[in-house]
Amino acid sequence: MDRNRSGLFKESSADALAGAARFIGVGTGMAVGARNLVCVALICIGLPSICMAWGTQGHQIVGKIANAYLSETAKREIALLLANDLDISGAPSGRMSLAEVGTWADEFRSTPGGRRTAPWHFDNVPLCGAASPAQVCPNGNCASTQLERHLKILADRSETTRNRNEALKWIVHLVGDIHQPLHASDNGDRGGNSVLVRGAVNLHAVWDVAVVQYGTTQKLLGRPVTPDQVAEWQAGTVSTWMAESHRLAETLVYANLPTGWACNVVPDGRVDLGNEYLELSAPVAVQQLQKAGVRLARLLNEALNWGGNGRF
Repeated sequence: MDRNRSGLFKESSADALAGAARFIGVGTGMAVGARNLVCVALICIGLPSICMAWGTQGHQIVGKIANAYLSETAKREIALLLANDLDISGAPSGRMSLAEVGTWADEFRSTPGGRRTAPWHFDNVPLCGAASPAQVCPNGNCASTQLERHLKILADRSETTRNRNEALKWIVHLVGDIHQPLHASDNGDRGGNSVLVRGAVNLHAVWDVAVVQYGTTQKLLGRPVTPDQVAEWQAGTVSTWMAESHRLAETLVYANLPTGWACNVVPDGRVDLGNEYLELSAPVAVQQLQKAGVRLARLLNEALNWGGNGRF
Protein backbone atom coordinates (compact mmCIF):
# COMPACT_ATOMS: atom_id res chain seq x y z
CA MET A 1 0.00 0.00 0.00
CA ASP A 2 2.99 2.31 0.49
CA ARG A 3 3.52 4.61 -2.45
CA ASN A 4 7.27 4.52 -1.85
CA ARG A 5 6.96 1.96 -3.40
CA SER A 6 -9.09 -1.49 -22.84
CA GLY A 7 -9.83 -5.64 -22.65
CA LEU A 8 -6.49 -7.07 -21.64
CA PHE A 9 -7.02 -7.83 -17.96
CA LYS A 10 -5.13 -11.10 -17.86
CA GLU A 11 -3.03 -10.70 -14.72
CA SER A 12 -3.83 -13.16 -11.94
CA SER A 13 -4.01 -10.33 -9.39
CA ALA A 14 -6.60 -8.53 -11.50
CA ASP A 15 -8.64 -11.72 -11.69
CA ALA A 16 -8.39 -12.07 -7.94
CA LEU A 17 -9.49 -8.46 -7.46
CA ALA A 18 -12.50 -9.04 -9.70
CA GLY A 19 -13.39 -12.16 -7.77
CA ALA A 20 -13.04 -10.37 -4.46
CA ALA A 21 -15.12 -7.49 -5.77
CA ARG A 22 -17.89 -9.93 -6.70
CA PHE A 23 -17.60 -11.47 -3.26
CA ILE A 24 -18.22 -8.14 -1.50
CA GLY A 25 -21.05 -7.28 -3.84
CA VAL A 26 -19.33 -4.68 -6.05
CA GLY A 27 -19.86 -6.72 -9.19
CA THR A 28 -23.59 -6.97 -8.53
CA GLY A 29 -24.20 -3.25 -8.27
CA MET A 30 -24.04 -2.98 -4.48
CA ALA A 31 -22.57 0.31 -3.30
CA VAL A 32 -19.00 0.17 -2.02
CA GLY A 33 -19.45 1.68 1.41
CA ALA A 34 -17.27 1.83 4.49
CA ARG A 35 -18.25 -1.74 5.34
CA ASN A 36 -16.94 -2.99 2.02
CA LEU A 37 -13.68 -1.09 2.42
CA VAL A 38 -12.80 -3.74 4.98
CA CYS A 39 -12.77 -6.24 2.14
CA VAL A 40 -10.70 -3.92 -0.03
CA ALA A 41 -8.19 -3.77 2.80
CA LEU A 42 -8.04 -7.56 2.93
CA ILE A 43 -7.50 -7.65 -0.82
CA CYS A 44 -4.58 -5.24 -0.43
CA ILE A 45 -3.05 -7.29 2.36
CA GLY A 46 -3.32 -10.52 0.40
CA LEU A 47 -2.35 -9.04 -2.97
CA PRO A 48 0.07 -6.16 -2.32
CA SER A 49 0.96 -5.81 -6.00
CA ILE A 50 -2.48 -4.35 -6.75
CA CYS A 51 -2.23 -1.70 -4.05
CA MET A 52 0.57 0.36 -5.54
CA ALA A 53 -0.10 3.48 -7.61
CA TRP A 54 -3.37 2.76 -9.45
CA GLY A 55 -3.16 -0.98 -8.88
CA THR A 56 -3.05 -3.54 -11.68
CA GLN A 57 -6.48 -2.68 -13.02
CA GLY A 58 -5.81 1.06 -13.23
CA HIS A 59 -2.50 0.68 -15.04
CA GLN A 60 -4.01 -1.78 -17.50
CA ILE A 61 -6.83 0.66 -18.22
CA VAL A 62 -4.29 3.39 -19.00
CA GLY A 63 -2.39 1.12 -21.40
CA LYS A 64 -5.52 -0.01 -23.16
CA ILE A 65 -6.77 3.55 -23.67
CA ALA A 66 -3.39 4.68 -24.97
CA ASN A 67 -3.33 1.93 -27.56
CA ALA A 68 -6.45 3.38 -29.20
CA TYR A 69 -4.65 6.67 -29.88
CA LEU A 70 -1.27 5.39 -31.07
CA SER A 71 -0.03 6.10 -34.57
CA GLU A 72 0.69 3.11 -36.80
CA THR A 73 4.39 3.90 -36.58
CA ALA A 74 4.29 3.90 -32.79
CA LYS A 75 2.38 0.62 -32.75
CA ARG A 76 5.02 -1.04 -34.93
CA GLU A 77 7.85 0.27 -32.77
CA ILE A 78 6.16 -0.89 -29.58
CA ALA A 79 5.58 -4.35 -31.05
CA LEU A 80 9.29 -4.60 -31.86
CA LEU A 81 10.34 -3.39 -28.42
CA LEU A 82 8.06 -5.86 -26.64
CA ALA A 83 8.76 -8.83 -28.92
CA ASN A 84 11.39 -10.22 -26.54
CA ASP A 85 10.21 -8.68 -23.30
CA LEU A 86 11.59 -10.11 -20.08
CA ASP A 87 10.00 -10.34 -16.66
CA ILE A 88 11.79 -9.30 -13.46
CA SER A 89 13.50 -12.69 -13.25
CA GLY A 90 14.95 -12.30 -16.75
CA ALA A 91 12.64 -14.89 -18.31
CA PRO A 92 10.49 -14.22 -21.40
CA SER A 93 7.34 -12.51 -20.17
CA GLY A 94 5.06 -13.08 -23.15
CA ARG A 95 3.68 -9.60 -22.62
CA MET A 96 2.98 -7.86 -25.90
CA SER A 97 0.82 -4.84 -25.06
CA LEU A 98 1.01 -1.60 -23.09
CA ALA A 99 -1.76 -2.88 -20.82
CA GLU A 100 0.24 -5.97 -19.96
CA VAL A 101 3.54 -4.22 -19.18
CA GLY A 102 1.98 -1.40 -17.17
CA THR A 103 2.74 -3.00 -13.80
CA TRP A 104 6.34 -4.04 -14.54
CA ALA A 105 7.77 -1.04 -12.67
CA ASP A 106 5.96 -2.04 -9.47
CA GLU A 107 7.13 -5.62 -9.89
CA PHE A 108 10.71 -4.44 -10.43
CA ARG A 109 10.53 -2.26 -7.33
CA SER A 110 10.00 -5.40 -5.23
CA THR A 111 13.38 -6.84 -6.27
CA PRO A 112 16.67 -6.10 -4.48
CA GLY A 113 17.93 -4.19 -7.51
CA GLY A 114 14.71 -2.26 -7.85
CA ARG A 115 14.33 -0.97 -4.31
CA ARG A 116 16.29 2.16 -5.16
CA THR A 117 13.55 3.10 -7.63
CA ALA A 118 10.84 3.44 -4.98
CA PRO A 119 10.96 7.29 -5.00
CA TRP A 120 10.53 7.30 -8.80
CA HIS A 121 6.80 6.68 -8.42
CA PHE A 122 5.79 10.06 -6.96
CA ASP A 123 6.65 13.74 -6.57
CA ASN A 124 6.64 14.78 -2.92
CA VAL A 125 5.00 18.18 -3.48
CA PRO A 126 3.62 19.64 -0.23
CA LEU A 127 -0.10 20.24 -0.19
CA CYS A 128 0.55 23.45 1.74
CA GLY A 129 3.42 25.86 1.29
CA ALA A 130 6.39 25.69 -1.03
CA ALA A 131 9.28 23.27 -1.30
CA SER A 132 12.60 23.43 -3.09
CA PRO A 133 13.29 21.15 -6.06
CA ALA A 134 15.78 19.29 -3.88
CA GLN A 135 13.00 18.49 -1.41
CA VAL A 136 10.47 17.46 -4.03
CA CYS A 137 12.88 15.52 -6.22
CA PRO A 138 16.17 14.79 -4.46
CA ASN A 139 18.87 13.90 -6.98
CA GLY A 140 16.29 13.42 -9.70
CA ASN A 141 14.58 10.62 -7.81
CA CYS A 142 10.92 11.42 -8.48
CA ALA A 143 8.25 10.50 -11.00
CA SER A 144 8.30 13.61 -13.20
CA THR A 145 12.08 13.67 -13.67
CA GLN A 146 12.32 9.93 -14.27
CA LEU A 147 9.49 10.10 -16.79
CA GLU A 148 11.32 12.80 -18.74
CA ARG A 149 14.57 10.79 -18.58
CA HIS A 150 12.98 7.60 -19.86
CA LEU A 151 11.23 9.44 -22.68
CA LYS A 152 14.64 10.55 -23.92
CA ILE A 153 15.98 6.99 -23.72
CA LEU A 154 13.00 5.65 -25.65
CA ALA A 155 13.43 8.25 -28.38
CA ASP A 156 17.18 7.61 -28.76
CA ARG A 157 17.88 5.11 -31.54
CA SER A 158 21.46 4.70 -30.35
CA GLU A 159 20.25 3.10 -27.09
CA THR A 160 20.10 -0.69 -26.89
CA THR A 161 16.78 -2.42 -27.50
CA ARG A 162 16.77 -3.63 -23.89
CA ASN A 163 17.26 -0.11 -22.52
CA ARG A 164 14.50 1.21 -24.74
CA ASN A 165 12.24 -1.70 -23.79
CA GLU A 166 12.61 -0.92 -20.09
CA ALA A 167 12.21 2.80 -20.75
CA LEU A 168 8.91 2.06 -22.49
CA LYS A 169 7.69 0.08 -19.49
CA TRP A 170 8.70 2.85 -17.11
CA ILE A 171 6.88 5.43 -19.23
CA VAL A 172 3.65 3.43 -19.34
CA HIS A 173 3.71 3.08 -15.58
CA LEU A 174 4.83 6.57 -14.61
CA VAL A 175 2.29 8.34 -16.80
CA GLY A 176 -0.33 6.44 -14.83
CA ASP A 177 1.32 7.28 -11.52
CA ILE A 178 1.43 11.03 -12.05
CA HIS A 179 -2.32 11.07 -12.63
CA GLN A 180 -3.04 9.59 -9.20
CA PRO A 181 -3.44 12.72 -7.03
CA LEU A 182 -1.72 11.16 -4.02
CA HIS A 183 1.39 10.54 -6.15
CA ALA A 184 1.62 14.28 -6.77
CA SER A 185 1.12 15.59 -3.26
CA ASP A 186 1.95 15.14 0.40
CA ASN A 187 0.28 16.52 3.51
CA GLY A 188 2.79 15.21 5.99
CA ASP A 189 1.08 11.84 5.67
CA ARG A 190 3.20 9.91 3.16
CA GLY A 191 0.80 10.59 0.33
CA GLY A 192 -2.25 9.52 2.31
CA ASN A 193 -0.70 6.33 3.64
CA SER A 194 -0.89 7.64 7.20
CA VAL A 195 -4.58 8.59 6.90
CA LEU A 196 -6.26 5.49 8.26
CA VAL A 197 -9.69 4.63 6.98
CA ARG A 198 -12.30 2.51 8.67
CA GLY A 199 -11.75 -1.07 7.59
CA ALA A 200 -7.98 -1.18 8.22
CA VAL A 201 -7.20 0.52 4.92
CA ASN A 202 -5.60 3.91 4.32
CA LEU A 203 -6.56 6.79 2.03
CA HIS A 204 -3.83 6.01 -0.48
CA ALA A 205 -5.03 2.45 -0.95
CA VAL A 206 -8.62 3.64 -1.32
CA TRP A 207 -7.53 5.79 -4.27
CA ASP A 208 -5.34 3.06 -5.73
CA VAL A 209 -8.06 0.43 -5.77
CA ALA A 210 -11.49 1.21 -4.34
CA VAL A 211 -12.36 4.33 -6.34
CA VAL A 212 -11.23 2.68 -9.60
CA GLN A 213 -13.21 -0.48 -8.87
CA TYR A 214 -16.25 1.60 -7.98
CA GLY A 215 -15.88 3.62 -11.19
CA THR A 216 -15.67 0.54 -13.39
CA THR A 217 -18.62 -1.04 -11.58
CA GLN A 218 -20.68 2.07 -12.33
CA LYS A 219 -19.60 1.80 -15.99
CA LEU A 220 -18.05 5.26 -15.94
CA LEU A 221 -15.35 4.11 -18.36
CA GLY A 222 -18.04 3.54 -20.97
CA ARG A 223 -18.47 7.26 -21.42
CA PRO A 224 -16.88 8.26 -24.74
CA VAL A 225 -13.92 10.60 -24.97
CA THR A 226 -14.67 13.35 -27.46
CA PRO A 227 -12.18 14.73 -30.01
CA ASP A 228 -12.27 18.06 -28.16
CA GLN A 229 -11.35 16.32 -24.92
CA VAL A 230 -8.47 14.50 -26.61
CA ALA A 231 -7.11 17.78 -27.96
CA GLU A 232 -7.50 19.50 -24.59
CA TRP A 233 -6.00 16.66 -22.57
CA GLN A 234 -3.02 16.13 -24.85
CA ALA A 235 -1.96 19.76 -24.49
CA GLY A 236 0.57 20.69 -21.84
CA THR A 237 3.61 18.98 -20.38
CA VAL A 238 4.51 16.46 -17.72
CA SER A 239 4.88 19.35 -15.27
CA THR A 240 1.43 20.78 -15.97
CA TRP A 241 -0.17 17.35 -15.70
CA MET A 242 1.54 16.80 -12.36
CA ALA A 243 0.30 20.20 -11.16
CA GLU A 244 -3.23 19.23 -12.23
CA SER A 245 -3.06 16.08 -10.10
CA HIS A 246 -1.72 18.10 -7.19
CA ARG A 247 -4.72 20.45 -7.38
CA LEU A 248 -7.07 17.47 -7.33
CA ALA A 249 -5.45 16.24 -4.14
CA GLU A 250 -6.33 19.51 -2.46
CA THR A 251 -9.76 20.17 -3.99
CA LEU A 252 -11.08 16.61 -4.00
CA VAL A 253 -9.08 13.94 -2.20
CA TYR A 254 -8.63 15.89 1.04
CA ALA A 255 -11.42 18.47 0.71
CA ASN A 256 -14.08 15.74 0.68
CA LEU A 257 -12.86 13.92 3.77
CA PRO A 258 -15.78 13.80 6.26
CA THR A 259 -13.38 14.89 9.01
CA GLY A 260 -12.22 17.95 7.10
CA TRP A 261 -8.50 18.57 6.74
CA ALA A 262 -5.75 20.96 7.78
CA CYS A 263 -2.21 21.50 6.57
CA ASN A 264 0.15 18.77 7.75
CA VAL A 265 -2.42 17.34 10.14
CA VAL A 266 -3.21 13.62 10.05
CA PRO A 267 -6.73 12.81 11.31
CA ASP A 268 -6.93 10.96 14.59
CA GLY A 269 -8.25 7.43 14.51
CA ARG A 270 -9.90 6.01 11.43
CA VAL A 271 -11.90 8.04 8.94
CA ASP A 272 -15.30 6.65 7.92
CA LEU A 273 -15.50 7.59 4.24
CA GLY A 274 -18.84 6.03 3.33
CA ASN A 275 -20.48 5.83 -0.09
CA GLU A 276 -20.62 9.58 -0.72
CA TYR A 277 -16.84 9.88 -0.83
CA LEU A 278 -16.57 7.12 -3.44
CA GLU A 279 -19.42 8.59 -5.47
CA LEU A 280 -17.64 11.96 -5.59
CA SER A 281 -14.20 10.50 -6.23
CA ALA A 282 -14.85 7.74 -8.78
CA PRO A 283 -15.79 9.95 -11.77
CA VAL A 284 -12.64 12.03 -11.28
CA ALA A 285 -10.45 8.95 -10.85
CA VAL A 286 -11.84 7.42 -14.03
CA GLN A 287 -11.28 10.65 -15.95
CA GLN A 288 -7.71 10.75 -14.63
CA LEU A 289 -7.18 7.28 -16.07
CA GLN A 290 -8.63 8.43 -19.38
CA LYS A 291 -6.40 11.48 -19.42
CA ALA A 292 -3.38 9.33 -18.59
CA GLY A 293 -4.12 7.00 -21.51
CA VAL A 294 -4.64 9.81 -24.01
CA ARG A 295 -1.52 11.61 -22.82
CA LEU A 296 0.55 8.45 -22.81
CA ALA A 297 -0.33 7.97 -26.47
CA ARG A 298 0.82 11.49 -27.27
CA LEU A 299 4.16 10.98 -25.55
CA LEU A 300 4.76 7.63 -27.25
CA ASN A 301 3.76 8.97 -30.66
CA GLU A 302 6.25 11.81 -30.26
CA ALA A 303 9.05 9.58 -28.98
CA LEU A 304 8.61 6.85 -31.57
CA ASN A 305 7.62 8.70 -34.73
CA TRP A 306 11.19 9.93 -35.31
CA GLY A 307 10.44 13.52 -36.01
CA GLY A 308 7.91 14.41 -33.36
CA ASN A 309 7.96 17.92 -32.00
CA GLY A 310 9.62 16.85 -28.75
CA ARG A 311 7.09 18.57 -26.50
CA PHE A 312 7.75 16.15 -23.68
